[in-house]
Formats: sequence, C-alpha cells, structure tokens
Amino acid sequence: MGILRREKNEFLEVLDLIIRVVTENIFPYIYREFELFDESGGDLSAKYSLAERIILFLDSISRTDDFMEIISKHKCDGYDIFGHIFNFIIARINIHDPNELQEIEKITTFIGVELIVYRLFQLILSARTGEIRREFSKKIMIQRSINSSTQ
Repeated sequence: MGILRREKNEFLEVLDLIIRVVTENIFPYIYREFELFDESGGDLSAKYSLAERIILFLDSISRTDDFMEIISKHKCDGYDIFGHIFNFIIARINIHDPNELQEIEKITTFIGVELIVYRLFQLILSARTGEIRREFSKKIMIQRSINSSTQ
C-alpha cells in the first residue's frame, strides 16, 4: 500500500505544476464560457444544483477538439500534460507491443482531461460560490441598513 501511495504522490507532484499552468491560463476563458452556458440554460438552475450544472458544462466542453487543443498548447519543461503523464507511465512499465502503446496513449488522454476537468470544476465552484456569498452578504447588509434606518 505504501508503494502505491508513494507512486501516486510522485505522479501528482510531476503533474501539479502543469495542471496549475494549464488551469490558470485557461480559467478566465472557461469561466466566461460557463457563465454563458449557465445563463443560456434557461431552466437548468431550477433542475440542477450548481455542481451538477458545472459538471454538465465541463462534460460538454471537454469533448471538443478546441478544448484538447487549448490544454495541449500549454507546456511545462517542454511537455504538455499528456507528455508528462505518458512519460511517467512509460518510465514505470516495459512495453514491447505497439498495441499496448496505443492503449497507454488512450489512458494518457483520459487521465489528462480528467485531471484538468477536476481542477476546473474546483475553480468554477469556488468562484461561483464566492459570488453567491458576496451577493448574499450585500443583501444582508442592505436589509440591516433598512432595518436600522426604520428604527
């Protein structure tokens, strides 16, 4: 169990920097796209929670070629996120069959997209709940102001 934990921690250390680079660079664009999605969704907010709406949005956008192009153009130490994952996996296994290499490439793509989507989910949720908290605080302040002025 300790070996797996150590491997996982090494894996995340290798990827942490590239995940931060990618998400910090694309977050403003992605967040604007989410706001448009959320506003144009009509009754989505009545049917789904904020987290569910974020998941629906990220699921739809992560399937596009544009998304793949955007996340692969950001590099760290000469590799995009897929290169880092691929190198990490290849360094730990011995591959002789080209079919195995194709499977590793598929796994690499899946892991890379999922890690970026997970981080974007956290960022969008944090930004949106922060906005909601600020809006709620404003309403409370206004109500307190009204209450104190009527007394």
